[in-house]
This record gives sequence, structure tokens and C-alpha cells, in this order.
Amino acid sequence: MNWLKHQRGQTLVWVAFALLGLLTVIAFAIDFGMVWTERRHMQNAADAGALAGARELCLGGSASAARAKAFEYAITRNHRPWAQEATITIGSNTVTVLVVERVQVFFGGIIGIPIVTVSADATAACGKVTSACGLWPVAFDIDRWQYLIQAEQCNKPFYVWDDDQIVDCKVYDCDLDNDGDDDVVVGGDRGWLDLSGVLDVYSHVCLQPGCGESELECWIRNNSGTKIDLPACISGDSGVKAGIKDGVNARKGDTVAVPLFESVGCKDPSGNCPGGMRYWITAVGCIKVVGWDQKVRLDPIELPTPTLPPPGVTPEPTPTKSPKNPIIGKAIVAIMDCSNSCMTNCGSTSGEPGEPWEYKAVSLIK
Repeated sequence: MNWLKHQRGQTLVWVAFALLGLLTVIAFAIDFGMVWTERRHMQNAADAGALAGARELCLGGSASAARAKAFEYAITRNHRPWAQEATITIGSNTVTVLVVERVQVFFGGIIGIPIVTVSADATAACGKVTSACGLWPVAFDIDRWQYLIQAEQCNKPFYVWDDDQIVDCKVYDCDLDNDGDDDVVVGGDRGWLDLSGVLDVYSHVCLQPGCGESELECWIRNNSGTKIDLPACISGDSGVKAGIKDGVNARKGDTVAVPLFESVGCKDPSGNCPGGMRYWITAVGCIKVVGWDQKVRLDPIELPTPTLPPPGVTPEPTPTKSPKNPIIGKAIVAIMDCSNSCMTNCGSTSGEPGEPWEYKAVSLIK
């Protein structure tokens, strides 16, 4: 009996130790939960600040303006206690926000750790898009686009030919401003895209599959709710779409994002344009719409009299006869937008800096 009484005493001791251990675990779990919750708030604040600062850079703001915007969203709007310990670093196209807080814990003081230092950081970038929405359904050949850039076309108009009269710039003068560079985008250098085939979670008033002209005109008026991940294969057409005139004129003065294609003939699973083209889209540029011109005049070029090549040399295939009359056709008139502020509100970037004329996005990269 005495032995049993002694054992009961030992049991009480072990129960007491177990309860103490359980309470210790609970105490540290409470401290850990509090610290984790505070760090989550800090991470949200750092993310918001970095994104706001990068967006300011995308809109053409200065480094000081981006810093102020990042501080506002990370600190001022959050009313958090770490305001004096925020570090904001502005790169050429990135914003990094680091916030640090010393969190006072309830039970850590028992073992000599009354305060825990917690930090959170985030980096956001304004860069060329890797995905984007809000696109215009007019695509440009990327080589032709590069030609326009090299020809310093940022501040002068170019013409996107949309007429059933075929233009050959070897026999017609496509240099409308006489600066030595062609100003007309013709034939295979442009295409009309059917963006309904790549719609994701968005719905849109223009959703009329089949590559119809009324659908195209609707996309031109409204941009699209389409979000594409680059590169992408998109169905389209290269023909004449004169019915888009009113839609183009409705966008006068607007900056729009135009897909740039690297090649044609890719495999588009949507198949919305039977017999049409398939454009391999690899980048997105920005243009400012001037309007629709019904009477773009292209004059014939006076060709030199061809000369015979030396014996044994194959002659180059060049036009041998000038057209008699000028042609007057229809075209979209636009200016390449190099303001460095053309940006999507629905897209992403890897952080690679974009050229002034490129469509840009803001997203977290760290």
C-alpha cells in the first residue's frame, strides 16, 4: 500500500511537468502565430509599395516620384509601426522595398527573447510584357516594325495600307514625306487578328468567332479582354477590311497596343479563321492612332532604263516598267508611341527592360 501511495506522488509530478510543457508549447505557438501574422502584413505592405513604385516608373515618373509612391503604399496607407525602418531602392526599372519591425512577444521573454526582429522585402519591375491584355487586333511584321524604328518614325506618321489596290513600293513612291524612308506598311507586313480564339476567363461584347469584319471593327473600338501569354499563335487574316474605318476614327488620339509577329503558318488550335493566316506573336508594340485616310496617294516611280549585265551574270529581278498612273487608297494612319508610358493593367513581365515603344507591364519579380 505504501508503495502505491509513493507511485501516486510521482504521477502528480509527471502530470505537472507535462502540463508545463504543454503550456510552453501553447505559449510559443501564440508568439509564433503573432509574429507570422505580423510578417504577412509586412509582406503585403512591401508588395504594395514595390508595385506602386514600379508603376510610377512605367508611367514615366522620376526615381524620386517612384520612391514617394512606394513609401506611400508600403507605409503611409498601412499605418504600420515600421515606418522609420523602411528601405526603398530604385533601379533603372525596378523598385525594392524592405521593411523591418521589432515585434514584442508575450512569452518569449521567459527565456530572454522579449523582442523578435522580423523583415519582409519585395521587388517589382516595369518591363516588356510576357503576357498582356487590352490589345488591338492589328498585327505588324516585327522586321517591318524594326524598320520603322530605325527610320526614326516615333514622331511622324506611317500608313497601314488597307485597300484592294496592291502596292509595290519598288514601283510606287511609299516615301510620303520625302525623307528617304518608306512610310507605308503593306500586304504581308500587317494582319488582322481574331482575338476571340484566345480569350481566357474574360468575356467580351465583341465575341463573334469567325473572323468577321464586324467583329474586327468591334475589337478596334474597344480593345479586347484577351490575355495572351507570349509567344502565342493567333488566327487572323491578311485581306482588305475597309469596314473598320469608323472604328479607327473612334480611336483618334488613343494609344493602343499592337501585337508583333515573327512568322506566319504556326499551328493555332482555335481554328477560328478557316483558310486564314496564323501569326506567331512574340512581342507587343504601341502606336498612337491618327485616324483613317480615304485618299492616300502613291505616285509611280520613274524607273531607270535597265542595263544588260555582263556575259554569264544572271540579271537581278527588278521592275522594268513604271506604272502610268498614281494609285489612291485607304489606310490607317498612326504614329509609333515612344513616350515610354504604354502599359497594360492586366499582364506580367520577367523584369527585362522594354524599349520606349514596347508595351509594358508591372509585376513582382521577387
